Amino acid sequence: MAMQDYPWSTLVAGFITVLVGVTSSAVIIFQAAATAGATPAEISSWMLVPGLGMGVTCIGLSLRYKTPVLTARSTLGAASSYGAVPIARRQK
Repeated sequence: MAMQDYPWSTLVAGFITVLVGVTSSAVIIFQAAATAGATPAEISSWMLVPGLGMGVTCIGLSLRYKTPVLTARSTLGAASSYGAVPIARRQK
């Protein structure tokens, strides 16, 4: 199926859904990394790895089940990692 076979509304809806999935917990992740004293490279990896994981799982599950599947990182999980930062800093 070629790109021109999809209506624009479908493509826009998919883009917005992915954008919200990626950015929903971004601020929490940035704050957790900054609180942990992470370097800019480490903060980049904190954002890159979940994004790649989401991409791989979306593509893999969509191909497997032949229907659009969207995965997203958990805002609650990001908040939990932010809460764990002071504990990790005390253990150093």
